[in-house]
Amino acid sequence: APRHSSAPSTATTTGSDSRRRFASSRAFAAAAAARRRRFSFDASSSSSSSSSPTARAVLIDMEPKVIASSLKRARRSSHRWRYDANSALAFQSGSGNNWARGYNTYGGLVRDEALELVRREAERCDHLGGFLLTQSLAGGTG
Repeated sequence: APRHSSAPSTATTTGSDSRRRFASSRAFAAAAAARRRRFSFDASSSSSSSSSPTARAVLIDMEPKVIASSLKRARRSSHRWRYDANSALAFQSGSGNNWARGYNTYGGLVRDEALELVRREAERCDHLGGFLLTQSLAGGTG
């Protein structure tokens, strides 16, 4: 019975393999260019009144000082981008570092408004590829 070797093949590349690889690399380059066009940033379309780009984000926190701080930091950023203040949701009082209070008390109160903000941002997209969630990992109640 013939023995099969697990060693890699040392066959030389033929002309047709080379043409296939070139066509594949051209297709890859064309697809990459299409992605760059699709995901490139057009400041005029996503900024409302200023020339600075606006992050497509929804900011949610029960502590209004946290949201205000994030909005302020973005305005002062050297990157010249900002958050849309209309896409931020804060309650009048925080949860006092009590996760259960935030989840059980405020969760139901802000759920519909939070989902509405997310829906509105998602509808602004031409092609929604997904969501990126960021939450507190240490400290706070998030």
